[in-house]
Amino acid sequence: MSAKGITYQAKDVLFKTLSEMFKDKALIMYGLDYPKIVEMLPKC
Repeated sequence: MSAKGITYQAKDVLFKTLSEMFKDKALIMYGLDYPKIVEMLPKC
């Protein structure tokens, strides 16, 4: 059963949006010890 009004690729859309928002920012302030996002690569 799927929710109405939510795209099937909701996780992909969310990940792309968040990646664009946090581009060139350190995520350590959120407790995430990851390197800065430099660029988004196209999904193959």
